[in-house]
Amino acid sequence: MAVFFGFAVIGSTVVVANGESVAAQVPYIVAFTMFGIVGALIVSRDHRNVIGLMLLYGALMTSSSFMGGELTTWLVERGHAGPLVVVLALMNNFGWLFGILPVVFILPVVFPDGHLPSRRWRPYLVFILAFLSVI
Repeated sequence: MAVFFGFAVIGSTVVVANGESVAAQVPYIVAFTMFGIVGALIVSRDHRNVIGLMLLYGALMTSSSFMGGELTTWLVERGHAGPLVVVLALMNNFGWLFGILPVVFILPVVFPDGHLPSRRWRPYLVFILAFLSVI
């Protein structure tokens, strides 16, 4: 949870340094903070709870993506190029993808107990995991 907040604070600080409005980022910050808080509350009660771990994972990935995107903007606007900028840009693009899609597509299927409703849902899960690995 501390890593999530660290990424969010760094990203928000760089938003200001980029001359952008923090107000435009507030809905995203609030939404993914709620992912992290709810995930942390669930995992504090049961360390192996799939739902809580997925919410924490989604919050961590999206906050790192947010930070990576803002740092990429800051570096590019100041004329920096190189492997660090490429890594941050990739972290931005793939962080949103791998942070949100598993929560959107897998969480509703495994809710509320962390297991698939029946064996017939396994092909769906395999398809989603294959889709995410191909992307």
